[in-house]
Amino acid sequence: MANLKSSKKDVRRTLKRTIANRQKKSKVRTLLKKAKSLISTSTNFEEANKALVAYESVAMKRSNRKLFSKKSSAHKVSALRKQIKEKFKDVA
Repeated sequence: MANLKSSKKDVRRTLKRTIANRQKKSKVRTLLKKAKSLISTSTNFEEANKALVAYESVAMKRSNRKLFSKKSSAHKVSALRKQIKEKFKDVA
């Protein structure tokens, strides 16, 4: 355990940030799962696209804050867009 007052404060700050980052990562993963499931099961283009846009928005914000790699977020969004394009050829 830290002895100095500033070290104790650093430990508290780190704990707080760790919890916040864990929650943010969890939210992004949940949105990714929802988007994937909606794309694969939904017959409605608007619904699937809305889920993808929600995921993309949050994922890119988090990757800009260095929570995720920008390239991995962009790769996942691109793959999901491709899936939507394939599934809803006549609508999109």
